[in-house]
Amino acid sequence: FGTAEQQRRATAKLERCRAWLRDTAPRAGDVEDHVFRLWAMKLAGVDEESLRRSADQLKQLQHSDGGWSQLLDQPSDAYATASALVVLGRVQPSSRLEFSYHRGLAALRSMQLSDGTWKVVSRSKPFQTYFESGFPHGKDQFISMAATSWAIAALCDAQSAAKSP
Repeated sequence: FGTAEQQRRATAKLERCRAWLRDTAPRAGDVEDHVFRLWAMKLAGVDEESLRRSADQLKQLQHSDGGWSQLLDQPSDAYATASALVVLGRVQPSSRLEFSYHRGLAALRSMQLSDGTWKVVSRSKPFQTYFESGFPHGKDQFISMAATSWAIAALCDAQSAAKSP
C-alpha cells in the first residue's frame, strides 16, 4: 500500500515476511500458533507447497474426538476447533471435503450449549478489572465470546461450501 517510491522496499519486506513464515516453525503444542501462522502464510502469498505442509501440520494436531485444543495436553475446545476449521477451510478449501474436517464440525456442534453459545474456560491470568459484558459464562466470557464467534464462522463457511457447486 506504499507510494510508488516505496514499492521496492515494501516488496522486499513482504518477501522477508514470507521467508520468515516458511522457515519459522510454530511453537510445539500451540495450536493457535499453527492456525495463525497458516493464515498469515496465505495472506502473505506463500507458495502452495508451504501452505500444504503447514495445513498438514495443523491437521495432525486434531484429537481423536475430532476437535483441537489450544495446547496439546488439554481437551478439545471450541476456540481451537473452530479457528482451525475456519483457517483450514479458507486456506485449503479442498480440506472441507475431508473426513477429518467433518469430524471437526461434529465435535464443534457437540460443544455448543443449549443457549447457542460455546463455553471455553479461560487460561489467562486476570490483569484487568472484570467487566460484565452480558455474554454468558462470567469470567470465561471473553474467550467464550471469541470461541462462539469462530464457531459461527466455521459453521457458516461449511454451510456456504455445501451449497456451492
